[in-house]
Amino acid sequence: MGRHAKLAGRSATVMSKAGRREFLPLLCQQLRSLEVRLAPAREPASPGKKNLITLWLLVVILLMLGFAVFGNRGVVQILQAERQKQQLQAQLAELQQQQQRLREEIDRLQNDRDYWEQLARKNLGMVREGELIYHLSPKPEDK
Repeated sequence: MGRHAKLAGRSATVMSKAGRREFLPLLCQQLRSLEVRLAPAREPASPGKKNLITLWLLVVILLMLGFAVFGNRGVVQILQAERQKQQLQAQLAELQQQQQRLREEIDRLQNDRDYWEQLARKNLGMVREGELIYHLSPKPEDK
């Protein structure tokens, strides 16, 4: 059927294409007959055993689902982290706006004399020389 050759100290049979075509169907047929002889006869599982297996699978699936939803990296934690991220981003934007306003006020305080005067009049009640201040009392409410 074939000739023998030495490969790495082992004996191997080299077959021609025609020999392989004849050999493969015979090999497949022998393997099938071995499967039939070696395969153990299975007894059908009892209904109680099937229910127990189903119950265990259900418990395992429910545990996995519970960890996926409520675990350290579960859906609930991800949603809370996302909410916290949005709150922090809003707080950051607000602080950046406040920082910008403060920078503008610093710039005005350093460079704008009219702004100084306005603050002195408003906060300290200061007036220029020769100005008159009129204080008007509020109207009494009608009773």
